[in-house]
Amino acid sequence: MKRSVLFGSLVAEGSRYQVGQAYAVQLRQNPLLRQINLLPEKEEVAGPALRAKMRLLEAAIPGLGEEIAGASEALGIHPGRLAIFSDRCCQPGRCSQIAALPAITRDGRLYLARSYEYGFADELCLCVTRAAGSPAQAGFSLLLFGRMDGMNDRGLCVTMSTCSFLQPAEGEGLWFPVVLRALLERCATVAEASDLLAQLPLRTNDVFLLADRSGRARVAEMASVGGAHRLSFRDSERWLVATNHYQNEEMRPFDNHRGRHSVRRWKIARRALEEGAGQLDGAALKALLERPMPDGVACPYYEDGLGTLRSMIFDVTAGRLEVCFGAPTRAGWTPVSLQSACENRTFSVEVESHDPQDPASFWTFLPPGDEDEGDDWQSAR
Repeated sequence: MKRSVLFGSLVAEGSRYQVGQAYAVQLRQNPLLRQINLLPEKEEVAGPALRAKMRLLEAAIPGLGEEIAGASEALGIHPGRLAIFSDRCCQPGRCSQIAALPAITRDGRLYLARSYEYGFADELCLCVTRAAGSPAQAGFSLLLFGRMDGMNDRGLCVTMSTCSFLQPAEGEGLWFPVVLRALLERCATVAEASDLLAQLPLRTNDVFLLADRSGRARVAEMASVGGAHRLSFRDSERWLVATNHYQNEEMRPFDNHRGRHSVRRWKIARRALEEGAGQLDGAALKALLERPMPDGVACPYYEDGLGTLRSMIFDVTAGRLEVCFGAPTRAGWTPVSLQSACENRTFSVEVESHDPQDPASFWTFLPPGDEDEGDDWQSAR
């Protein structure tokens, strides 16, 4: 089945209030973005609940309240109708994150590759923001003001993937889009980002991949389930991979929805990094993102919520970003500059959905720690 997917892009600068006004323009011209980010009037957040949430957001991202004011006033709505104040979390996508560190790249640079999978309808807005007093940054939005990934002009890159799909994050705290935006706003290095993660009140079940221009990368695994909150880090001098399950031993108690497709993508990426050591660069990682499973990590299973909607290659060392809008098997790559001229637009990309060849096995969950060692699936086409 072929379908059109709606994307948005904006480049906004000026005061926080002016950046919020630019978000409002994107909402007005993108009906899907309005549907995702505006609550019905009966669900409006107000009074003490709104003030408490605003304090929480402002503490994480100083100045965010001004963006929210700019957007809500430009839209002519009460700020409590913006979904960022709601506890009704969107269903996040499924992703693959890959870091090739300088020790195994052809040119001694650090590269980060990221694919984002979901169904046909999603918030697909690439935002370049240059808010006064904050680092310039580029990344895809979630809840309009949050980010799902991105880089800033101070050298930090962050991507994410979701874990524990059947368990909503519990307790008080910040969901990942706000956390990731806070890292891009406030940090320049992996060390600073790690420290901030340890300080923020987290309410999220996710894995972040952190990288900086010094050549360092780190995985941060987070869980908020059953009243327990856990943050765990993993480092490497060669490569790092994260998909939609936890890898660290101490995260096993939270790893009870380990999808077989997640383990397969993790192993495909690991194999490509190990076999390509010494020859890896941006082009090699693009090829990995462009190849469909089981030879690469691209996924055409849009009807089932696992279709590659966008892909990203960060040359972390050089501070460069390229984005592929839509399926990487058929779309090209677009360079994204933090110095781009201001604009606000929407556009459509066609994608085509297929079924996996072994659906009964592909969609099953594995026990915690199970690495799906039976590799016969890799020879099936």
